Amino acid sequence: MINIYLYWQFRIALYEEVLRLNYPAAHAIALVLLLISLLMLGLIALLQRKNQAPSLRLPL
Repeated sequence: MINIYLYWQFRIALYEEVLRLNYPAAHAIALVLLLISLLMLGLIALLQRKNQAPSLRLPL
């Protein structure tokens, strides 16, 4: 639940920086959001691969 709260805080901060025309800060916040998203996507893929049952492949 904390991750979702931080995500929304970053989104609000990004919006506020764009409204202030502070583009360098907005880019930095966007980069943080992108890195968090990629990290979460990688962790989910890793967990799915780890919990997947081994498949039996027959030689053809």
